[in-house]
Amino acid sequence: MSKPRISFIQAGPTPPNPAELIGSARMCVALDELRCKYDFVLLDAPPVLPVTDAVLLGREAEGVVLVVKGQDTPRELVRRARDQLHQAGARMLGVVVNNVDLAWGDVYFYRQYYGGYYGRTEEERA
Repeated sequence: MSKPRISFIQAGPTPPNPAELIGSARMCVALDELRCKYDFVLLDAPPVLPVTDAVLLGREAEGVVLVVKGQDTPRELVRRARDQLHQAGARMLGVVVNNVDLAWGDVYFYRQYYGGYYGRTEEERA
């Protein structure tokens, strides 16, 4: 029988002070043990701005991917989240923007870079 290709550890009940647990030496030891056992360790965290959990985890992680709800999150909040992570010493790997459709953003941008994926418009075919 082959080894499982993915493992999942759920958080369990919320402790009285999550930031204290996340910032503890015990958490650092647990992350080190997981790094030795697995090729990749992904940590899911709550939003950056309302609580400190993501910033604390970002300091301990090898890299951070900021996930942004595209059509609902003001740019200023994204900048503040990025700045908080940067000030904490987190290494930003990139951003994932979700909850968007082709109507979001600049139409010219989509046509210029992604036009080949979506086919030509009626104007371009004429």
